Amino acid sequence: MCPLELSFAQKTAEAAVAALGDDIRNWPDANPVNLQDPAYVGVASMGVQGRPGFTRVRTPYVSDADATRVADDTAHLTEDPTAYLDVYPGPVDWKPAFMDDDADTLMTEAARPPM
Repeated sequence: MCPLELSFAQKTAEAAVAALGDDIRNWPDANPVNLQDPAYVGVASMGVQGRPGFTRVRTPYVSDADATRVADDTAHLTEDPTAYLDVYPGPVDWKPAFMDDDADTLMTEAARPPM
């Protein structure tokens, strides 16, 4: 596993810090605030945990046709997470909000704390 931080163009220094951490202030050449120009489409600032500094990386262009083909070719590798609800149920009186009769709550009447 290789934890990394990645940010495409940001409008403010605060947004860059939120995405990459306060250390981005020490690397102005890699700051995503400087990626506003159309020449930087597909360019991101990246930091890797355990390595000092940040670097710019460019992602390749992928056409809509290629993206559709890859999505179609790999669709069989996905799984609907709701399919696991019957196999791995939660606590006895718990239901996800989308399955609950009252969408405003995550708990059934039996699981609610006394008032």
